[in-house]
Amino acid sequence: PPRSTLFPYTTLFRSCDPRLQIVICTAYSDLSWEDIFKRLGRSDKLVILKKPFENIEVFQLACALSEKWRLAHQLHSQLADLDQLAEQRTRELEAVHAGLKAEAVERGLAVRALQSSEARFAKAFDKSPLPMAIQTLDSEVWIDANERFQQMLGYPLQEMLGRTAADLELWPDPLARLTLRSTLQANEPVRLLETRLRTRSGEFRDVVLAAETFEMNGARHVLLIVQDVTRQVRLERQLRRAQKMEAVGRLATGVAHDFNNMLTIIQGHVHLLSHPAGSPLTPMESLEQIATVSEQAACLTRYLLEFSRKQPMRPKVLNLNTLLTHLNSMLTRLIGEDIEWQCQFEDSLPLIEADENSLEQVITQLVVKARDAMPDGGQLLIRTAAVRIDPTEVARHPEARSGTYVCLSITDTGLGMDPDTVLRIFEPFFTPKEASQDGGLG
Repeated sequence: PPRSTLFPYTTLFRSCDPRLQIVICTAYSDLSWEDIFKRLGRSDKLVILKKPFENIEVFQLACALSEKWRLAHQLHSQLADLDQLAEQRTRELEAVHAGLKAEAVERGLAVRALQSSEARFAKAFDKSPLPMAIQTLDSEVWIDANERFQQMLGYPLQEMLGRTAADLELWPDPLARLTLRSTLQANEPVRLLETRLRTRSGEFRDVVLAAETFEMNGARHVLLIVQDVTRQVRLERQLRRAQKMEAVGRLATGVAHDFNNMLTIIQGHVHLLSHPAGSPLTPMESLEQIATVSEQAACLTRYLLEFSRKQPMRPKVLNLNTLLTHLNSMLTRLIGEDIEWQCQFEDSLPLIEADENSLEQVITQLVVKARDAMPDGGQLLIRTAAVRIDPTEVARHPEARSGTYVCLSITDTGLGMDPDTVLRIFEPFFTPKEASQDGGLG
């Protein structure tokens, strides 16, 4: 090309695509290489051929430049792919990094929450008013114990750690320990297990245990919560002793009352026998009364002995209607003339098995109580009946049993009982009467 167009064309081609391989064939030689490089710059994409040259040289140069361009283009494509892959990988790594960062934040929050929870548990554990301790389930080694637990047993924590309850001889009752262990190993919680623990000084403490298993450091542990009820148990024992003494006092008062009545009768008839002139009874009648009262005193003594020795009753087969008929004359004398009474006995009443003397005493006392409840007179009804208890009745009253039974009912029109008295009707030796009106053992 002419010199005037050499440089503009070259610049134009480069602006279209800087990757183009440019070969300039020219016959002009008025420009030196330095001038050309100064104007166009040194580049591996620019070749200038000056005539003369062979065609084969041009062909070979064209092939070499084409292959060079192809390889450059391939390299450029691979670099572009690598750049794209690197960019994609970078985005993935950034996403993973963001996830890890978020996970680290969450883990940090979880760790702080766990530490806060453990701190709260440790504070609640140490300051709990209830004795609490932690031990391993398999080896039963003590891991921790709060202050209240240490105070209750008298062992400092340093002496408990690494040792077992067997080492400290805490369990005076081995069965309670086995019950606790077997229940926990069956993955069941322990609730309200009553037992005793031995302290360091050898004193026994009555306790109620609760226990639960939990996982810690890959092993099963036991959280033991103890309620010291020693004071309550002692108060209950004292209350029971007081109640026993009160019952004994009532028993003694009743016995004294009954014996005093019997001695009064005996002494009265002895006085009549000593002064027969003014006696309305014959000596034989007085002796019969003395014999009757003496037999009653002997029966009372026998009842007391049976009660004190807790001897069983002497049941026998009997007919309740026949028993009531034999008591008819005595009951008539007991109730007096102001009370109208009647008996309604069911015919063909089934036989029963009962202690005759005890049953007579029950019937007599019920009639006496009915008489006392009707000071101005009234009505008294003694009734027997055969009743059938069916499964429906059993469902309403779990203590009942289905079958045929004999029912004895004694009904009066007296004052009745207030609610407080009803709550105590089965209490031994209880009487609603004042001390000056004791009714005896009844």
